[in-house]
Amino acid sequence: MDAGAAMKLFQQALAEESEGRLASARDLALQALQGFGTDRTGMAAAQHLLALVCVGLTDFKQALHHVDEALSLRESTSDHQGLLSLHQQRFEILTRDLGLHEQGVEQGAAVVRAAEMTGSREALTAALYQRAELQHRIGQSVEESIDRALTYCDRAGEEGVRAGFLMLRGRTESGTTAVATLRQALQVARQARSRLCVAQALLALAEALPGEEARPLLIEALDAGELLQDSVVRVAALRALSRIETGRARLDVLVQAARLCSGDQAREFLFEACEHAAGSGLVHRAVGVARDLVIASETKGEQAAAYFVLGRRLAEAGGMSDAAHAFEASARLQPRAEAQGSALAMAGQVHAALGDTDTARQRLREALDVASPLEIPAIRDILENL
Repeated sequence: MDAGAAMKLFQQALAEESEGRLASARDLALQALQGFGTDRTGMAAAQHLLALVCVGLTDFKQALHHVDEALSLRESTSDHQGLLSLHQQRFEILTRDLGLHEQGVEQGAAVVRAAEMTGSREALTAALYQRAELQHRIGQSVEESIDRALTYCDRAGEEGVRAGFLMLRGRTESGTTAVATLRQALQVARQARSRLCVAQALLALAEALPGEEARPLLIEALDAGELLQDSVVRVAALRALSRIETGRARLDVLVQAARLCSGDQAREFLFEACEHAAGSGLVHRAVGVARDLVIASETKGEQAAAYFVLGRRLAEAGGMSDAAHAFEASARLQPRAEAQGSALAMAGQVHAALGDTDTARQRLREALDVASPLEIPAIRDILENL
């Protein structure tokens, strides 16, 4: 096979990988690898693509093998950017996919060395930061890494990056020392004139301060997030504010955070908001939030749980008829028999409270067929007393 045919196969493999057809991409890349023969650049590109494909196929050990093969081929070239990309991929496979954090720290040092070879300040500071952050996460000392990074930032005039490393140092410290470092990080971030950097520094400092001192910082971070249209910053600020605020203010913060999120995160905020509203005596607000929770639910199991919450809140607010319908909806959607029994038992009790004893008995008998053994005696007592 000539080089042109091998390159054509490689380009087909790239197209297959971009379309998500990973098995086909792997077969084509292996053919291209064989076809490149002694072309080290082509072989390295094919090995790199094979590593990406194997990550997509969750064959992480094989992905690591292909990365190592690609590195051995690239190291004899002057492609410093290619080497950096491979070292970074190796770092991610070790830490993210295989959970080998100790090896990840060693690989992080290799990424730093590769970044230095590229001459890119941005690449070097990113490599220094990810290694230091990993060291902090697994309990290793990060002082040496941070000192090196700060020295580099001082020479290069990288104020925004310097603020990031000061924030990381502050996270490793405690008490007044941490607060002093984080105040310095905020000051440096303001000098960098980066709104995002300032918002991150505000959040970091607020986390280290008592509630009343943290509030104005969090409000400023929230404002910055709104100007940036950065939902991550806004949600982080709202989450922190929810730990400080009470009553209606806390409820409003939680609902606002939920509206900025989706999926599990939105549902978590809504559930917390609903529980807080109920616990604060805001029963009608709790019903409204519970309805939002039903709308935000996606799977049948999530919908069943949300309807159960709605039933409880409606019952507390005096909406007994609607509560019965909510519990019945929960029972219909619930995939777990025991949870279905709980919902039917609640529906039966609500119908009994409404004076509809026939329907109450029917729901309670249905509950007995699926309820957990622990609930059955209580359900029988209710049924016998009707």
